[in-house]
Amino acid sequence: MGLVSARDGIVAALGTIAGLTVHDHMADQFSELPAVALRFKGANYTDTTFAFSLLLIARGWDIDEAELSLHAYLDSTGSDSMKLALDNYAGCTVVSSGPIKRRKIGGIERLTAELEVVTCVV
Repeated sequence: MGLVSARDGIVAALGTIAGLTVHDHMADQFSELPAVALRFKGANYTDTTFAFSLLLIARGWDIDEAELSLHAYLDSTGSDSMKLALDNYAGCTVVSSGPIKRRKIGGIERLTAELEVVTCVV
């Protein structure tokens, strides 16, 4: 499996989560939220792995509500769990997730969380 297949597999796995809009790249703006954007971080050609970063973007303008809306996606279990969806994709390992923080995307401040490294073994 190569880079494109790994990326497409991650997009397909996350696409099984109802209501989550999945982008195979980092877009300038996001109109349908919640959303996740996939970013290629690097390749290790020695052990044939590809590393990706997933940026999860919350919906809602109320900060407390928006932050709470991210929890189900960051949980390790449940139908909205990104980790569980990726664990079910053969060859994927979620290494860690970062804190929920504010980030400007397309000039709009959003609450986000990043799964710091998702490694797909090929």
